[in-house]
Amino acid sequence: MSDFIEVFKNKEFRRVSETVAKEKDPSILVLRAHLYTENILERILTNSLPRGDKLAEHGSNLSYYHKLLIVDSLDRVDDQTISSLRNLNKLRNACVHQLDRDITFSDVTQIGSPLGKTFTRIKRDQKLDEVKVLRGVIMYILGRLLRHCHSAEYDYTHEPAEKKKRSRSSSSTVASRK
Repeated sequence: MSDFIEVFKNKEFRRVSETVAKEKDPSILVLRAHLYTENILERILTNSLPRGDKLAEHGSNLSYYHKLLIVDSLDRVDDQTISSLRNLNKLRNACVHQLDRDITFSDVTQIGSPLGKTFTRIKRDQKLDEVKVLRGVIMYILGRLLRHCHSAEYDYTHEPAEKKKRSRSSSSTVASRK
């Protein structure tokens, strides 16, 4: 639990949460959350794969869905957060393709329900106010995702240099065989 508390003290989380807290329009909130989470997913990929830098370096054409699928397959992020992010992506896509689409409490529930008791607590604390519940769910998801991201970054920066070197040289060897 102390790792999670550290995320909330984290400067990056404070900056993101201040932006999220100011937003009143639920559609914009969903779009911002999607952008923030996509950036964090990219960072997790960069730090979790032996040559994750290749994904970022070449302006990867991977969609959000594919990035989420790869992160999920790496088992770097818990299942509840992955499910919430899948639902966030579906909602974001619906918003982009229907410009006049309103965010409903049912949409918020789709994103939040994988979080179980945490979602129940957020709904109670925010007195079922749709925008406040959405904001609370997004903040919670961002906090969890940042914790996983910081863990991946820590693991990468603290990996022994010899192991990093081996993984890069084995990638080069494989590439030269093709």
